Amino acid sequence: MEDKSVVKKAFKGFLFTLLAQIIVLLLSIARSMILPKVLSVPDYGYWQIYVLYSSYVGIFSIGYSDGIYLKYGKYQYDELPFPRLRTATRYYMAVLAVFTVSSMMFCLLISDVNRQFSMFGVCIDIFLMGMNGLLIYILQITNQMKAYSFYSVIDKVVLLAAVIIISMAPDRVFSWVVMADVFSRVVVTLLLFIRFKDLFTGPGVPGKTGWIEFSDDIKIGINLMTANLMGMFVTGIGRFIVDLFGDITEYAYYSFGITITNLVMVFITAVSLVLYPTLKRLPESDYGEYFERLNIAVILFNFIALFAYFPAMIFIQFFLPQYFPISAYIHFLFGVIVLQAKMQMLINTFYKVLREEKALLKANLSCVVVFLFMAVSSFYYTKKVTAIAICTFIAMIYRCYASEFFVRRKMGLRISKDMLFEMTYIIVFVLVISFNDFVPALLIDIIMFAGYLVYSVPKYKKYGFRLKVR
Repeated sequence: MEDKSVVKKAFKGFLFTLLAQIIVLLLSIARSMILPKVLSVPDYGYWQIYVLYSSYVGIFSIGYSDGIYLKYGKYQYDELPFPRLRTATRYYMAVLAVFTVSSMMFCLLISDVNRQFSMFGVCIDIFLMGMNGLLIYILQITNQMKAYSFYSVIDKVVLLAAVIIISMAPDRVFSWVVMADVFSRVVVTLLLFIRFKDLFTGPGVPGKTGWIEFSDDIKIGINLMTANLMGMFVTGIGRFIVDLFGDITEYAYYSFGITITNLVMVFITAVSLVLYPTLKRLPESDYGEYFERLNIAVILFNFIALFAYFPAMIFIQFFLPQYFPISAYIHFLFGVIVLQAKMQMLINTFYKVLREEKALLKANLSCVVVFLFMAVSSFYYTKKVTAIAICTFIAMIYRCYASEFFVRRKMGLRISKDMLFEMTYIIVFVLVISFNDFVPALLIDIIMFAGYLVYSVPKYKKYGFRLKVR
């Protein structure tokens, strides 16, 4: 009965989170349609430079937020040790402030004025996103998914409203969009501070005790934080290479391709946010069964998600023809994103519940090394962004299935032949699009998917889609 109530509560939280992510998806689609249309290609490139670097400011949290996420994953909100956390969080805020001011000083050395402006926005985000990440994590681990859903949407609403206003202005430049994004984060930070006032006001503990809590949370979370950053590098480092060695137009094209494919992640994000705190409240003996059931659902979702490539290409051809050059490699990015989806929802979640953050770090770090070995040399000799996309795809295949092999072995599960089938399906999907025109590729992929459904009927009858509770 206890397991059943946990799953029911998780499902309710999932519905709130899914609704929030659907809203985020609609807002993201609107923003993705407006910005490339109203900004010049170079301006869109500078906006994407801001987006890229701000996505990595989590490194300045030095693992504190991740440590709280792992350490207090089973706690209810009123069970948290507030006096210890108050003092530890004050140390954390001081560290973020030092990083923010120091990085601003380094920005003064950048000669390109537009890039300098983008990077100043990133510097401000160090503090804002550092605090947002901490407080959002607390909402997640204490299963306050309704509140999480609200705070994850509000900044997107503010930003989209600002983008619409900017699009109607005579001078539409990326700097206004950067300022609008920073402002939206300020709004969310203030609202979160008000909600969590009991984390900032009230008695603390002696400074030494607070420092012990702060440093302990960092020790616990530093491996997970680094592993997550290495995982992001697998897809993000290609953008760094294009940014460093290509021109701003090439970078804008490649970033737009990443933006389009990332829309696939919305549903997966909704599920993954709920999974970790839910699994932490369930018996470890059931982990293997949940893994197998969730894996079936993820495979089906990913195979369906691959078809998003076809409407995406129609949209680009008719509404944003200036970005059509990405047709040379966007199908590889769709392959990358479904592999990333499986990593985020399923495999990373089980790395965390098994407390194998070091193994996750090693897997992600080795993937980055594999990618760099391939990508730097191939881009240097070809000077083609397509090489980056292909190398990212190959590295993600290695990362996803090597990690699944490890997690299965850790839980005592057999190595399923579905791993080979799934990997082959995704590779064939990409190759079919590479060597066929639009309509033949669509027909072949429909036939492939129909064949998969026929093949999988016995498996779905055995497992179904519901999470069975004993």
